[in-house]
Amino acid sequence: MDEAATLHNQGDSTLLQAASAAGLSLQLRQPFCRGRLSHQLPQPLPEGSGPCHHAQRALQFARSTPGIACALVGMKTPAQREENAALAKLAPLPA
Repeated sequence: MDEAATLHNQGDSTLLQAASAAGLSLQLRQPFCRGRLSHQLPQPLPEGSGPCHHAQRALQFARSTPGIACALVGMKTPAQREENAALAKLAPLPA
């Protein structure tokens, strides 16, 4: 969930910051936050960043977040698989 990057619940750090300081990276589950991230990203994606579908935008945000090693994504249709796989052609967003 986006709280790992936004909520300071590890002293003065977020979970991602604390994990990074310990030399760890995280595996992300539910990168769409049950739909919340697909419509309300914590920060806007820059214009021209590529993804246009809400799911692609959420995945691009997740794959560009420092400290995230991988995101587990469920797909129900071949079209969803193709849309998600298209992100491999794009560079992650800058920090």
